[in-house]
Amino acid sequence: MERQVSDRTILDDFAEDFVHIVEKHCKYIIVSGFVAIAHGKTRATEDIDMILERISKGKFLPLHADLLEAGFHCAQSDTGDVVYDEYLTHGISICYTRDPNFAKDELDNFQLKTRKKLSLMGLDVWFSSIETNIAFKEE
Repeated sequence: MERQVSDRTILDDFAEDFVHIVEKHCKYIIVSGFVAIAHGKTRATEDIDMILERISKGKFLPLHADLLEAGFHCAQSDTGDVVYDEYLTHGISICYTRDPNFAKDELDNFQLKTRKKLSLMGLDVWFSSIETNIAFKEE
């Protein structure tokens, strides 16, 4: 009997593309939900959480530049100095994506059209509905 690995996902490809760049510059580990998936647990996740070894700004800047050159986008800034000085040195996590988070389909557009402010939070920010988020997570 021949065993086969299940079909690859976009997240699998993202992980491999991302870590092939990272491992040229420093050590890393993948943590959280993607670890469970890699061990055969069925669950949904939309991101990959990683911990990188602490590196100097001199080592981070080429890493950041290589990620940008490969088509990744840093949510905090495309400027490596800003990312390192204003985020990493203060212990604040950063996020890279393949593409900016613009509305990509009808569901995203629907959520933008039906956005709400939640007065109980005391924040002047827009939220998508809880129903849409539950349905999305269930899917």
